[in-house]
Amino acid sequence: MTQPVKPSLKDTIERTVMRTFGTPPLFHKIDACHTLGHCWRVNIWTKHLVPSGNLDNGIPYSFFMIVLDDGTITLSDPPLVNRFPVAPPPPSKPRGPKESREPAAVAS
Repeated sequence: MTQPVKPSLKDTIERTVMRTFGTPPLFHKIDACHTLGHCWRVNIWTKHLVPSGNLDNGIPYSFFMIVLDDGTITLSDPPLVNRFPVAPPPPSKPRGPKESREPAAVAS
């Protein structure tokens, strides 16, 4: 049975986990559930292909955590590490000389 909790702490935990862990491919949602005292379970849901060929949702990443009242994660099992770093934006293409926008001269 989950315990009532301030929504702001739940949101803080979810933001912290996503910022640290990263966003996995086919991310669906994150859900932090308060279990007892300072204990939390955090599930990261993703979409995956099932044998019928359809997409379904599953929980490939789940953490049990001890979280202080200010949102500080003091323990995570498994350890919370950056599995999906944010990819840097692709380099911009070098620009060549600007093409003339004047109409081409017609030979007479």
